[in-house]
Amino acid sequence: GLQTVGEFMLRQRPETNDLVEGMLQYGGTSLMIAAPKDGKSTLARNACVRIAEGGFFLGRECLRGPALYCLFEGRWEGAQQHFQDMGTDPALPVHVFYGPAPASEPWEWLAAAIGATGARFVVLDTLARFLKVEDLNSYAEVTRATEPWIMLASKTGAHIMALHHRRKSGGSGGEEASGSAAIFASVDTGLFFKVDGDRRSLYTRQREGDDMEETALNLDRDGWNHLGSTARADRAAELEDRIADVLAEAKGQLRDTEIASKVKRQQKSVAAALNRMVERGVVLRAGAGVRGDPFIYRAR
Repeated sequence: GLQTVGEFMLRQRPETNDLVEGMLQYGGTSLMIAAPKDGKSTLARNACVRIAEGGFFLGRECLRGPALYCLFEGRWEGAQQHFQDMGTDPALPVHVFYGPAPASEPWEWLAAAIGATGARFVVLDTLARFLKVEDLNSYAEVTRATEPWIMLASKTGAHIMALHHRRKSGGSGGEEASGSAAIFASVDTGLFFKVDGDRRSLYTRQREGDDMEETALNLDRDGWNHLGSTARADRAAELEDRIADVLAEAKGQLRDTEIASKVKRQQKSVAAALNRMVERGVVLRAGAGVRGDPFIYRAR
């Protein structure tokens, strides 16, 4: 309600506001964005189970609480099989709704479902099926339709995550979300999938906590996602491999400027990679690194 700034500053903060450490907050909202069939439903079900059992999701500790998974599209048999593959304990407080989203007053319906289940984490799969907005590109219409999302999360203390499709034209951050910019603007955390060939990765954009940099997402045979190496680390390893090939082919010594020209990368990036390789002992360096006596490198 209305307060003076002094009263507002004295307002008691909870000991922790995190449902998933540094990523998803109690009473918060999030959007998971991916192209169809890229695995957003699988990752969301991973989150439901990990939160219900008080485990770790994407390497982050979860505070234990009931979960509600609302499946508004697709075949229920696939979701059932996934829960079985994960080895989900039937006694866990994970509640599942399958069927069409309510034709009218969807947020009132969801409030009742949260009240009945005591859910602390809710997944809407998908947002478009739930909202039933005529024009997802209309900023005003989407803003009106999503305002109850924010209010319901705040009122109940549940974190409400919606799954949403990626824009066909791509983009980065909130621009990846299909429809109006108001969709991404309404959430605290965005989780974004990237797929490049066989490599799947995930990154976040958050109002609270630190953004997760783009990191590989590996799916095991039981339907669990595990974080792999970061895209930055992969790029660094790829550059080092290219430098090693250049030095092996040279059969002599090269300056960093010559190496940078051959691998077609900036000299600064190449110099940093060479430093790492020298520290590991896979590349030998001579010279003082000054005018008239530059560093020269050769393969060990």
